Amino acid sequence: MKKLFYILPSLITSISVFSGFTSLIYTSQGYYKRAAWLIILAIFMDALDGKVARLTRKVSKFGEEYDSLADTMSFGMAPSFLIYNIMVNVANISQNIALPISFLVVLCGALRLARFNVSDNKSGNFQGMPIPGAAGIISSYILFCYKYGFQFKTHFLIFIAIWVSFLMVSNLPYFSGKKKKQSPITLKIIVLSIMTLGLVTRYHVEFFALLGLLYAFYGPVAFICFKVSELAKHH
Repeated sequence: MKKLFYILPSLITSISVFSGFTSLIYTSQGYYKRAAWLIILAIFMDALDGKVARLTRKVSKFGEEYDSLADTMSFGMAPSFLIYNIMVNVANISQNIALPISFLVVLCGALRLARFNVSDNKSGNFQGMPIPGAAGIISSYILFCYKYGFQFKTHFLIFIAIWVSFLMVSNLPYFSGKKKKQSPITLKIIVLSIMTLGLVTRYHVEFFALLGLLYAFYGPVAFICFKVSELAKHH
């Protein structure tokens, strides 16, 4: 039983890797909706593995590194490949434009992960939007368009890719739930419960789209509020 507890977080991470890998396969076969849902599943697994590791007290350096590599696959490569294929095969965007734009997503995601890995401050707010957030925004937009039969707009696809890439490498503060005054385990369980509720409700696509947008705008709004409070202090 102790051995199971030790490998359980890594098993959950492996499910995330499998989801990202399968998403790549479905994308290559033209099943873009399935590919997007698998990225959402990977996000759920990513939110779960760290919590299980803390609850079972099996946090390890190996687990942290494995999780980071898994994120590169599931939230960097998978959504980048997905949005590239939709740009080229659905929106009829030139490869000369689609390739660098979609590559920007995985590049900025990798830079975001590298910056986090070498950061000394991992107990406060995140610096820049986490890579699962960017992957979630791309996936939820694709699912939203498929559900309501919307056409993929060229300019909007390009905007989303550049927008989430910028947010990942920015210095904007993003809520992490890791402040000492909070209860991280309880907070993360609440977040997971909300995500689970979103999966089983009738409007799950709208739920994830709204959740992604709210989190994306959290950084800019928090930054503006901080600057306004700083100006108020000086006056």
